Amino acid sequence: MLYSEASDLIAVIFLNYVLPTFNAILIAGITITTAKIRISEGLSLIWCYFFPAQIILNWIQFYRQPSFIPLTTEPIPALITKTNDLIQRDISITMPDQTVIKYKECYKCDLYVPERSHHCPYCKKCVYILDHHCFFLGYCVGRTNMKYFITFCMWAAIGTAYGLYHIFDVMTFYRSISGKEAMFYFFPFTFAMWYVERAADFEVFYIFLLDFGLGALIICIFLTSMGLYSTLNNSTPYEDRKNIKADGSDKSLLDNFEAVFGRHGYFHFVFPMFPTKATRIPVGYRR
Repeated sequence: MLYSEASDLIAVIFLNYVLPTFNAILIAGITITTAKIRISEGLSLIWCYFFPAQIILNWIQFYRQPSFIPLTTEPIPALITKTNDLIQRDISITMPDQTVIKYKECYKCDLYVPERSHHCPYCKKCVYILDHHCFFLGYCVGRTNMKYFITFCMWAAIGTAYGLYHIFDVMTFYRSISGKEAMFYFFPFTFAMWYVERAADFEVFYIFLLDFGLGALIICIFLTSMGLYSTLNNSTPYEDRKNIKADGSDKSLLDNFEAVFGRHGYFHFVFPMFPTKATRIPVGYRR
């Protein structure tokens, strides 16, 4: 029992703190190195300020607007209609204004939660329209912070590509990308050469940024694409896997976009603090 609790604690620390910290260090390393390169060449630093600002502001907004289901202490204020399905046990709640909201039971939270909610085993809470738990940001991606996740990944991809271009350009002055020296662009090899004093300190650092930055670039492009796909199709990866069609899945692409980003939500791609009407999350009720 004690071993299991210790393992869970280590996993939580690693997933929620270590990976986001590594992510922040990688972003800072690429940013500072790119700025130093541009300063040495007498070039402008405007993009070295702009890209990190976009990443940081979207990261802050992502944390500020979680999609956790708020709990109310009030009793269910309406008529409940239960299905006969003993496995899923969905319910429909008819509100006083005659609107019908579909709910389901979450046994781990001991709540009635909105139909498209899912329980996150890492956050240990129910999340409204859960897309996935992002380990590199240490938080769940749901309906209210989805737009900030997408714009974070987009600017992280652009900023990383911008930085890697400068770092790679410098490295080609010292190591050829063709022939035997191409192995120096593989971090484990460069680290081994540095250990036996056949590679300079800056080479190890630059190749570390290049290799891990390239991995981050690919992941960010993939996550941006998947996030936009889910947004425009009003779906989640879970719903796609289970072939579940959400209510309103026949809406237009613009309607689905505005459901996540809000009216004039395209401003969020440049102005993370752009004010929009907050997405209303239905409350959860005690069972």
